[in-house]
Amino acid sequence: MITSKQKLVWETQVVSRNFISDFGAELKNIIGGRLTTYEKMINSGIEECSNRLCEKYPAVKNIKMQITEFANKSVCITVYGVINAE
Repeated sequence: MITSKQKLVWETQVVSRNFISDFGAELKNIIGGRLTTYEKMINSGIEECSNRLCEKYPAVKNIKMQITEFANKSVCITVYGVINAE
């Protein structure tokens, strides 16, 4: 719960794979195994989004994230937390 002395802050990033990498992941999906191209995409997006949030709001606390699937195998990454309201 956010109190009246706090403010919710966030950064959002939408990431997607390119056609060639996506084709390779689809083949891997047929035979089974880890889809490392998607793992790298999501990890990179989380890192970039988290870094932007912490640079913009160095005092951010209680950091959480939400990952939402969009169409065409893209994902929206939202990293959020609270700061003291001023």
